[in-house]
Amino acid sequence: MAMARAENSLQAARSCLAQRCLDSAASRAYFAMFQVAVCALEAHGVHRPEWSHRALHAAFADVLIRRRTVLPALLAGALPSAMEIRHAADDRQPGPSQRQVQRAVMTAEQFLRAMREVLQHGQDSAV
Repeated sequence: MAMARAENSLQAARSCLAQRCLDSAASRAYFAMFQVAVCALEAHGVHRPEWSHRALHAAFADVLIRRRTVLPALLAGALPSAMEIRHAADDRQPGPSQRQVQRAVMTAEQFLRAMREVLQHGQDSAV
């Protein structure tokens, strides 16, 4: 999966948040995180033709946090937390609050920033 896809999802999350389309912003923020997590796992040799959400969350925490310790432990819960806000946006009435969605988008920005560093270091070590 290309990093550009995650960046596009993050940009869509920001745009939706600015337009107060909170449910869509929450969804795009989560998928930005999901997509970049796939990129990071692939950069560390973990490939699958398709990822379930649960499998991705588990592999992310196991491979990048526990085994290889390339990420801080506090990021282990970021994907499940963002998914919970996305589920609230998709399935519940009322959906998440503006504050929850703002926090989700901010978390996605921080998550992508951390993943960019992981991907950069992965490329540096491959050279």
